[in-house]
Amino acid sequence: MGDTKNTHAAEAALKIDYSLKNVLIPPIKSVYKQQCDDGLVLQQTVGIDVSSAMAVRSVIRNNNDLVWVGRAPNIAAKLSANSRYLHDT
Repeated sequence: MGDTKNTHAAEAALKIDYSLKNVLIPPIKSVYKQQCDDGLVLQQTVGIDVSSAMAVRSVIRNNNDLVWVGRAPNIAAKLSANSRYLHDT
């Protein structure tokens, strides 16, 4: 939110990318060395979209939940459901 939301989002994405590549993935590779030598590739992606989004409270049979509506949550859900995008490099 605010005037620097895009900058904050980009900085967060870069920090997530750095943390995964330099902090998390090296020890994971050392534990799963054989799998990595056999071709296992550890990858992650970070995406940023600027759009309006709304949180809607949904109640079905005594279950309360928030549903996010908008372009950004819609695209994120589609990409999360389709892991093909994570493996086409």
